[in-house]
Amino acid sequence: MAVRVYRLACRHHFSTAFFLLFFVGGLFVARLAAEDAATKRPTTVFAVALADDDKEGAKAAAAEARNKQKTTNNMKRIMLAMLNYHDTFNKLPAAYSGTAEKPLLSWRVALLPYLEQQALYNDFHRDEPWDSEYNKALVAKMPDVYRAPTSVLKDGRTVYVTPRGDNTSFPGGKNIGLAHITDGTSNTIAVVEVDDAAAVPWTKPDDWKFEPQDPKAELGGHYLGGFHAALCDGSVHFIADTIAEPTLTALFTRNGGEPVRLPD
Repeated sequence: MAVRVYRLACRHHFSTAFFLLFFVGGLFVARLAAEDAATKRPTTVFAVALADDDKEGAKAAAAEARNKQKTTNNMKRIMLAMLNYHDTFNKLPAAYSGTAEKPLLSWRVALLPYLEQQALYNDFHRDEPWDSEYNKALVAKMPDVYRAPTSVLKDGRTVYVTPRGDNTSFPGGKNIGLAHITDGTSNTIAVVEVDDAAAVPWTKPDDWKFEPQDPKAELGGHYLGGFHAALCDGSVHFIADTIAEPTLTALFTRNGGEPVRLPD
């Protein structure tokens, strides 16, 4: 009898001890799990934040690529129109119609028939200046090809301009033939992209004044790292804003005789 009671007591203590061990062990495991979760959570949140940043960065990069392609396409269309104009008249359009004393309309108007805009071209009173009472109303009808995708301007101004200067491809009211671009059409800029502050009404006989002392002034402003330029051969390039000034100056002149190579 005594042996039996002893055995029962042992069983009771063993069960109690086992229960306590199981309970304490469970608490320990739960605590480890909580600590582990607390440790991992910030890492998980940080990883999610990084993933979101990566997505936003990818979206921004894709949008910039689309805008750059749109800009390139616009400038290629403009240059194709210029070269078709040259095929017709054996010269590029003058920077403006009229005279230096009384300039009338921009070269951008002269190109309209070559941009499938004959009806708009016919609307102009071409013997009147761009800001006459009649012609000024047509500024609002700027064709999309003259509208930069990144420009915030909505008032008929364009950032696609020619470099104006005595030795450029657009010296003013004088027409230049490709034969007079002795530096080579693939080495001479015809149209350049300027920032919004330098934009001009698309019909106005105004462009960007080329200054050899500061050839980068007002260029770009739409994309990080550079600007677009169309050459007289019809090609369009994104030129880094780190380009050496003597090289850029050589690209803007048509007959300087400088050896020049467009940077890759």
